[in-house]
Amino acid sequence: RDDEITGGCPCSKSSGARSTDPRMKKDCSFVYDRDCTKDICAVGAITNFTARLSDSMFWSNVEQSSKQGRNRRPSSMRGANRFCCSDTWAMKESLMFVTHFVGDIHQPLHCSRKTDLGGNKIHVYFGQNLQFPVIDSRGLMHSNWNLHAVWDDAIISQAIDATGSRYHFEKEIQYVIDMAESSGHIDDWLRCSDGRDIKCASEWAEESWEDALTWAYRDEHAKAITDGTYLSVEYFSTRLPVVKRRLAAAGVRLAASLEYALANFTICDET
Repeated sequence: RDDEITGGCPCSKSSGARSTDPRMKKDCSFVYDRDCTKDICAVGAITNFTARLSDSMFWSNVEQSSKQGRNRRPSSMRGANRFCCSDTWAMKESLMFVTHFVGDIHQPLHCSRKTDLGGNKIHVYFGQNLQFPVIDSRGLMHSNWNLHAVWDDAIISQAIDATGSRYHFEKEIQYVIDMAESSGHIDDWLRCSDGRDIKCASEWAEESWEDALTWAYRDEHAKAITDGTYLSVEYFSTRLPVVKRRLAAAGVRLAASLEYALANFTICDET
């Protein structure tokens, strides 16, 4: 199926520019058994590696206490039973993969169309009219990007330069989290926040799919972005809040997932 999107996220049944029409969202959804063959997809990776963190094979003298119900806010890990990790490297590896894939699945173009490889085939110009030059992951300064890289790197790079440092940009993400906490919106992020649950990780992917259709694949005038498009300052300024929101949600859900997975354990000192 040519229009399945990469990473085991929702697919688009339409091809070309029509598949970015927000009205098409209702026509396509992610079905795990169909779209994640042999668990090889972002959703599968999140659920499998998060589950591994609480697997008894990693812990010595494990006596499982009663498990918390899923899809509720996790409690603090303080006061958890003290067990020693018997395979430190495997635990670290699982933690690295969980962190990576939870971040990935919240980037809209990681859950988008396979026809353009999540925007990798859409070459655009970005940064030529912005206040600061945009530098890519290789340290090169230019305005020739693909759409996927704009959402992976360029928008964040420009935002960091605009705020003065990565530290100040991270403070802005924390502010988004604080505002979500005070408004109650954070409850929506935490309603299904257990990374071991396929349903939760699938919902995160669906959110990114909708943001890809609404924000990534269309410009500020709702016009489809095609190869050779010049992305405007307005595209950057209107998409930056989306990037911040997705980064904030990813961080909150990652923390919750780790507390669910490690609720019954604390890592012993290696000495």
